[in-house]
Amino acid sequence: MVYPIGSPVRQQLLIYLLAVAALFRAALCLTCYLCSSVNHSDPYCEDTFNTDYVGVNYLQPECMAPRKDRRGYFPADHCIKVSGVSSEYAMSALL
Repeated sequence: MVYPIGSPVRQQLLIYLLAVAALFRAALCLTCYLCSSVNHSDPYCEDTFNTDYVGVNYLQPECMAPRKDRRGYFPADHCIKVSGVSSEYAMSALL
């Protein structure tokens, strides 16, 4: 069935398709926590699973990262959390 231009059914279908496209774009965005703490200098960074801290926002809405053999930055496809302890220098780091 073909609906004429300007018909309510056609307008509703267009609105629906635009809403689905907007949701699909939002689902493709990757967010990452971005912080660092050396010798526990930033306790909020130590627990990145708790986002209830007032005034602290480590969440980056659209993470960008370099890609091998490419110039520039592109939307990230994963996040990495690195935690380490140096016995030689007696320090810990969380990146």
